[in-house]
Amino acid sequence: MRPLHGDLDAKNVGLKLLISDAYGVEAFHISGGPAWIDADRFDIEAKAGGDATGKQMMPMLQSLLEDRFKLKAHRETREEPVFDLTLAKSGIKLQPLKEGSCVPADPNSPPRPPAPGQKPPCGAIRPGMNAMDAVGANMAALTRVLTLILGRTVIDKAGVAGPFDVLHLEYAREDLTGNRAVD
Repeated sequence: MRPLHGDLDAKNVGLKLLISDAYGVEAFHISGGPAWIDADRFDIEAKAGGDATGKQMMPMLQSLLEDRFKLKAHRETREEPVFDLTLAKSGIKLQPLKEGSCVPADPNSPPRPPAPGQKPPCGAIRPGMNAMDAVGANMAALTRVLTLILGRTVIDKAGVAGPFDVLHLEYAREDLTGNRAVD
């Protein structure tokens, strides 16, 4: 789903993701709704007047959801567990971004995977099933992706800015999101 130059093109997207984007909340913070909120998929093509930005289009998406899905939403504050991202006792091992490690991203076009032999766009984070790769990303972007992977808010308490050079992180999902209590 990409809002770009006043157009919103969403293909095969679930209602929960639409709500998440429209209201600026993580999908795991959305509760209630019918059982199909996670299962059914929709295609949406919408055009805003002029050259609206993605941020300007989100209230329009809210109106669309209220009209087409009869969505009723409210915000509430809840206490939930979080993960704190801190530095190890041995300090930071991420290296500062080296010149030439990536190519500057074009803010006017969606990022595309690099062709074989081509350098990735700076700031690109590619999460996979059990691994994540990033080049030129900062800590704010890393915590955002970790929040999505974990399904729990990650708070950056490392105190380092970035951007960082190549990062490859491998993980086992059951260690991260199992039903057992996590400290």
